[in-house]
Amino acid sequence: MCANTSGLQILVADPEAEIREGVSQILGRQGYGVVEARTGQETLDILLQGACELALIELSFPDMEGTEVLERLVEAGQDVDVIVLTGQATIEKAVYAVRLGALDVLTKPFVPWLLKKAVGRVWELRRLARERDRLARERQRGLWAITTEKSRLKAVINSMSEGVLITDQDGGIVLCNPAFTRLMEMDSSCVIGSRVREHPHLAALHRLTDRMASPEEPAQMISQELKIKEDPPRFIRARVNLVAGSEGGVLGLVTVIEDITYLKEMDQKKSEFVAMVSHELKAPLAVLDTQAKVILKTVGHTLDDKQQKMLYRMQERIKGAVEMINDLLDLTRIEDQGVVRQKSPLDLGEYATEARELWDASAKERGHKLSLELKEGLPEIMADPGAIREVLMNLVGNAVRYTPDGGEILVSVCLEKGYVCLEVSDNGIGVAPEDQKRIFDRFFRVKSEHTRHIVGTGLGLPIVKAIAEEHQGRISLESRLGKGSTFKVYFPALV
Repeated sequence: MCANTSGLQILVADPEAEIREGVSQILGRQGYGVVEARTGQETLDILLQGACELALIELSFPDMEGTEVLERLVEAGQDVDVIVLTGQATIEKAVYAVRLGALDVLTKPFVPWLLKKAVGRVWELRRLARERDRLARERQRGLWAITTEKSRLKAVINSMSEGVLITDQDGGIVLCNPAFTRLMEMDSSCVIGSRVREHPHLAALHRLTDRMASPEEPAQMISQELKIKEDPPRFIRARVNLVAGSEGGVLGLVTVIEDITYLKEMDQKKSEFVAMVSHELKAPLAVLDTQAKVILKTVGHTLDDKQQKMLYRMQERIKGAVEMINDLLDLTRIEDQGVVRQKSPLDLGEYATEARELWDASAKERGHKLSLELKEGLPEIMADPGAIREVLMNLVGNAVRYTPDGGEILVSVCLEKGYVCLEVSDNGIGVAPEDQKRIFDRFFRVKSEHTRHIVGTGLGLPIVKAIAEEHQGRISLESRLGKGSTFKVYFPALV
């Protein structure tokens, strides 16, 4: 036996001592471990013990044929590679040996380089086989890990109280959990593999996912409240996210829904209470305003400056309170019934022009430059005219009020990825990052030394947001403190 530095143990089985010694020397110098055998039985004993991975076997032994050795190895299922050594055997025996699994045949006498090449080729084949087996095991482990992970993920998704819907880029339903089918009152057995548009229950959801999947959609995520049933009314909040591939393409959508019917019912009761209180407050405020006017008209000339200022300040406060009540009633009406009375095709540019004309005088009083910029060939939008006027009045009015004297305000309308975009920009006081998160909340007003003297209710922007969403649009804010703000409202363009 020779020192083994290659990792391969080779059996040299030949009845001739000179052949065994010569082959052993050649292979030993190559770094292989070598074991020798003189007979067929000795060859079998060594190989059946699994001591060698490669055997060079003569086809003729004194005690048995080399082919018999191969047959018994095959019967035992022994994993060993064989190179046949032959000097006098017939071609038929050599062919039969190959059929029994021999990888090569060397005819004696042979030159050393041919022996080295044959052994090296078998060693490479065995190395590749080992690598193949290793990769197969790793693949199996990977598949098991993936299967386990998929099972865990499925268990998590199925246990969620929110409904989960996963669709491919063609709108085909890939996955939905029990909560989704329960909330949407669907039969789970007929959902997977179908398309969203095939299910009447999912009509409102289909419009949302279809818009999200469109390449014209500027947002990566849409969150919207949807009414999915009329009698009794049922509402859900749907959040739709894009699933992007490694190369940036859209693979599909993930939609998460939750039942907000209970919240809407509570909101309805709250709105009814707010409406009742607001109406009850308007009557005494109107009386106070009338009395202040009567006092100023009848005996105002007898009052000193301080008394007159008190009455004027009272009128201003009453006016502010009435405006807040009106805004609150508007917001309540939007939430309960929607702000949209009747939609019709309209040119947003015309309404922007109208708003500029209405606010131009107020802007000039403050020394503002109020500009208008309209792109040519803009498509129309399907919208309620009154609601659009309210959006413009709020946004342009805020820009005029919250921009220090001598500022610049730009109202523009353009087309952006399938949406007609209304943009109102100013170089005013701006909004701090921490306030931007709450800017669309009801009654929220930015509190600073620049805003404390500006009259407002904190309801204008929530109303604008509600109007945008009711038109299947959205609103965004870009602002830097001390530099100005840009509000953008997107409305779906009419094709």
